[in-house]
Amino acid sequence: FTGCSNLESVDFGTDSELTFIGSEGFNDCKMLTTVTPLLPEKLCSTWTMFKNCPLEGDLRLGYDAASSFTVAGSAFEGHKFTSVDLGPKVTGLSHWVFQSANNTTLTRVTMSDGVTYLGQNVFNGCSALKTITPLVPKGLTSIDPSTYISCGVEGTFEFGTGDNELSMNQGSYARYTKIDTIVFGENFTGVFRSHWQFGGVSTLKYIRVKGNALFDFTGNCGTFDAKSAYQILVTVPGKSENWQRVLADTTQVTPWKNVDQAAKDAFHANFPTEGDPDGLIISNWSTSGSYLGTGNTLINQWITSDSKATFVQVVGDPV
Repeated sequence: FTGCSNLESVDFGTDSELTFIGSEGFNDCKMLTTVTPLLPEKLCSTWTMFKNCPLEGDLRLGYDAASSFTVAGSAFEGHKFTSVDLGPKVTGLSHWVFQSANNTTLTRVTMSDGVTYLGQNVFNGCSALKTITPLVPKGLTSIDPSTYISCGVEGTFEFGTGDNELSMNQGSYARYTKIDTIVFGENFTGVFRSHWQFGGVSTLKYIRVKGNALFDFTGNCGTFDAKSAYQILVTVPGKSENWQRVLADTTQVTPWKNVDQAAKDAFHANFPTEGDPDGLIISNWSTSGSYLGTGNTLINQWITSDSKATFVQVVGDPV
C-alpha cells in the first residue's frame, strides 16, 4: 500500500491474528490517520511500515506478541500519536522509530525495564513529550547518540544503575531536553564528555557519579548553548581513590579557597542548601561558536565528594 495517497483508514479486525507487516507496508500514505486496532495485539515483527503516515491515537504494542522483538527503524516516523504504551515483548527501539518533526501531540511514552537497546533520534522532534517511563530502562545495555534529542522530556537520567553494564559513546544524546539531573551508576561503562552528551540542556544542574570510573568533564567546545550562565554540581564518590586524586589535582580542579568571590557567590545563589564544594572543574569551554550564536555563556561545573554534598540521592526538582 506504499504511497496510496487517498488511503485514510485501515481496519485489521478486533481479533486479528496478524503477526507481521512487511517493509514499507503503508509508507507515505499521507492521509492515513486511523488504524483499527492500533496495532494488532499479536504483532511481533515490524519493519519501516508506517513511515510518513500521520497516525493518530494511543499506540499499544508488545503485550500479546508470541515473541520478543525490536521495533524497526522509522516504523512510525512522522506519526501524530497521543501516547505510546510498549509492553514487555518490545525489547528495543531502532533509529527514528518515533521521530516526528514539530510533533506537539505525543505527551507520554511507557516501556518496560526489559528494553535493552535504544537507537538514534528515537523521539526527535516530539517537543511535547514530557514523560517517558522509565526514562532509562534498567535493562538497557546499549544506547546510540541522539536518542532523546529535541524532545521535551523532563526529570532525571539514570545510566548504568541497573544490573546490566551500559555503554555510551560520544554523541549528543539529549540536546534540547529539559532534564535537571544525571546519575551514573556503578555499571556505567561508557564515555562521558559533557560538552557533547548534553549540550543545550539549560535545565541541567546536577550530575551524580556513583562508580569508580572517571569522566572527562572539561570539554573543549561551547555546546551548552544559551545566553545565560550554567551552574552544574558534580558529586563523586568520596571513597573512590580515582576521584580523590582528581579532587586533589590542581590542574583539573581549582580548590574552593582559590575561587574568586563572584564565582563563590554564584554557586551559593544556585545551590543554597549546599555547603562549600571541593572546587571548580577547570574547563575549556568557549564562549562563542557555531552552537552558541551570539552572546557569552558561562559554564561553571563545581565538583564535590558525596560525603560533603546535601544532594546525594536523586531528588525532585532542584532549586
